[in-house]
Amino acid sequence: MEMHETMSRLYQAALAIKKWRGQSEIARRLSATPQTLNNWEARGMSKGGMLKAQEVIGCSANWLETGRGEMVVGSLPAFTPDQRMLAEMWPHLPAEKKSEMLERMVQDPARYKALMDALLTEVSQTTAQSASDRRTGSFVTWSGEERRNVKKEKS
Repeated sequence: MEMHETMSRLYQAALAIKKWRGQSEIARRLSATPQTLNNWEARGMSKGGMLKAQEVIGCSANWLETGRGEMVVGSLPAFTPDQRMLAEMWPHLPAEKKSEMLERMVQDPARYKALMDALLTEVSQTTAQSASDRRTGSFVTWSGEERRNVKKEKS
């Protein structure tokens, strides 16, 4: 029987990012049992397993699920902290704020080229992922901090 593609990506990420090898080590590091990983190999990873792998290994849960985007969470080009924060927040900004910021960037393109490139990539990935989310019930990658904040708000 062939291994599910999400598990192939998990093993690939564990080796590439953490240099972890083998089912036993990965199961232990994810606080899972080898039997859980056997189940994932047959049927695919659970959403919770993908989020746990993102938190522990640093690989993108979205990448584990779809194979699209970057393997490593937060693997944006080298930006200042403000630029990185803006790139990460971009999909959540109101349309009028995005328009205002884009106009300023267009007025001085040399200064904002790297950020514009990252934002365009982020917007295209987010737009494609949002359409996919509506069709498949997939999730967009969240950091551990974002998940904790959402849980607190729901409480």
